[in-house]
Amino acid sequence: KGAVNINGKDYQDYFDTDITKKAAVMPFAVCGLNGSYDAKITVSGGGMVSQSGAVKLGIARALLAANETLKKTLKKFDL
Repeated sequence: KGAVNINGKDYQDYFDTDITKKAAVMPFAVCGLNGSYDAKITVSGGGMVSQSGAVKLGIARALLAANETLKKTLKKFDL
């Protein structure tokens, strides 16, 4: 379905700005995998920008673990 839940909320409701919303799911977008995976994420500490960055890194690492051929694409976008 492509549902991304953070601390029990949809990421669109969890993050407060468009920048943090887009940054959080950027790895899916750059790999062309929007809607391909569901993600249930728990994050704490820091502010919204820091949490968005942590979610982005976690998603990128999970995608890489699932498919190593994505490494070149993720690296191109510094993920």
